[in-house]
Amino acid sequence: MWWRGPYGPWPGHGPWSHLPPWMRPGWYLWWAAPQTTPPVAYWSREAELQYLESLKSYLQETLRRVEERINELKSSK
Repeated sequence: MWWRGPYGPWPGHGPWSHLPPWMRPGWYLWWAAPQTTPPVAYWSREAELQYLESLKSYLQETLRRVEERINELKSSK
């Protein structure tokens, strides 16, 4: 016996739910993507430390500029 849900015989609720997954537009790209791209890129400990230190210096510089602008606005009253 064939099961048929309210939207068609295949899972999904989109405009192509009446088609099996391998016949839907873009299915090949969706199927191939997990095989071609790794889910997570791992950094070495040194690379991560260098990145975090550069990020910290960038944030400190940005905070310094924000504080200067705040002081400039307060003094121009």
